[in-house]
Amino acid sequence: MFRSPNSQKKLVSTRSSARKVRRRRFAFELLEDRRMLATVNWDGGAGTLNWNDANNWDNNGLNGLPTASDDVVINIPASSPTIVFPSGTTTVKSIQTTEAISVTGGSLTVSGNLSGAGSLIIAGGTFALNGVNWTNSSSLVLNSGSLNLGGSFTQASLGSFSRVSGTVNIVGSVSNGLTLDATTGTWVLTGGVLLGGSVSTSNDAQFRLSSGTLNGVTLAAGSQTITETN
Repeated sequence: MFRSPNSQKKLVSTRSSARKVRRRRFAFELLEDRRMLATVNWDGGAGTLNWNDANNWDNNGLNGLPTASDDVVINIPASSPTIVFPSGTTTVKSIQTTEAISVTGGSLTVSGNLSGAGSLIIAGGTFALNGVNWTNSSSLVLNSGSLNLGGSFTQASLGSFSRVSGTVNIVGSVSNGLTLDATTGTWVLTGGVLLGGSVSTSNDAQFRLSSGTLNGVTLAAGSQTITETN
């Protein structure tokens, strides 16, 4: 069949374009893996009361456990269990709980607020409150182990707190003074800062200085202070 020169040119051009299409390569850019801030709820799926059982949380993130970017919510209707944090080192953004949480070992840090009608009991290990102007509206009890008060706060921020035994360490910045008594027990300044106000102690409670800074603080008459040297 006869083809005109123009039709041959068109055929060649079409074939050339087809070849160009077949030679295209698609590139994919690997984006940074980012996890959005999340609320992680206790659902008890593991059938235990262990914080470290991943199936107890509705989170499908890293190991299924709450992480530093997570707001933790524990609410178990028609039941009053005690959730146990037995070991490991964990930081979460906040905790809102209607149930009791018992820290029996390891280290659990809240970088924001502790809230809810439940209680947090320190029975070994370390529990820490951190962050800027954090608050506690739950019941906080220190039976043994350590409570580390970090970030920036006032004693009023600590809310309902009682100490049976264990150590309260001030590792952050506390403003407006302290009033320590039989309920609060002895507190230790461990690398923290006291800003203004007065320190008053009674009923054998003491304010101890291990390390840190006192800025514009006065000691009330009759109060007990022990300076510790390392």
